[in-house]
Amino acid sequence: MNTFGVIDFRDEFYVKNFRRWAVIKFLCRDTKFNSGVSLEKAAFVDFLLCNPNVMQKFLTTFGRTQQALNLDELLYRDNIEYGSVQEVSDFAKTCSLLVKKSYIGFKRMEGEVVFFPKEVHLPNEVNLVKRWEAEIGLLLPLMGKSINVLHNSILKVSNGS
Repeated sequence: MNTFGVIDFRDEFYVKNFRRWAVIKFLCRDTKFNSGVSLEKAAFVDFLLCNPNVMQKFLTTFGRTQQALNLDELLYRDNIEYGSVQEVSDFAKTCSLLVKKSYIGFKRMEGEVVFFPKEVHLPNEVNLVKRWEAEIGLLLPLMGKSINVLHNSILKVSNGS
């Protein structure tokens, strides 16, 4: 058992909540987001983590990587083919649960809701956490761009432009 109370990662509810908490924690470690990360950007990163093939194409579009992902080793396959889209409202519901449990906090900055981590530590013995941290590390340099630029690059990738 760890500080988050997650016992079995096979239950999607726990994986989703844990992953979204990790997204906020890892993004807020960067100086760009040390005062908090916006709901839209955190949800965008979560979407990319759930769609590794799209993330690979996204990173390649911005010249951040040339490597191909080994999809056989991943817990998640792309779910964009099955009608999945970036769902900000579902991410917001998860964040409200994490706020209630005191894993994250929130505030309004310049008309935007931003989230910041509380002083609860992620378990670092979990391989999945290490993978998410590495993938978010690749995405961090691109998160300074506007959410419109980020969305448009995904649309360009998925439409084959």
